[in-house]
Amino acid sequence: MKNIYLASAILGAITPWIFFGHFVLNEGVELVTFIEMSFTNSAASGIGADLLISSFVFWSYLIMKKESGILLYVLVNLSIGLFCTCPVISI
Repeated sequence: MKNIYLASAILGAITPWIFFGHFVLNEGVELVTFIEMSFTNSAASGIGADLLISSFVFWSYLIMKKESGILLYVLVNLSIGLFCTCPVISI
C-alpha cells in the first residue's frame, strides 16, 4: 500500500503544478488574478469551493486526531494540494 500512496502523492504533487505552471507562464505570479480566474464560471467555482471545504475538513480531522506534524500537512495542502497531502499522511 505504501507504494500506491507514494505514487498517489507524486501524482498529486505534479498534476496541479502543471496547470499552475501554465497559469504562471501566461499571467505571471498574480495571486489576485489567480483567485479571480479560479472562480470565473460555475464549474470552476464548484470545484474551487469543494477543494476549500475539503481542505478545512481535512485540517479539522487532523486537529481532532491530534495528528503530529499538522503544520507540515497544512503547508503541503496549501502549497501543493489536497490530492498530495492525503496520501502523504498514510505513508
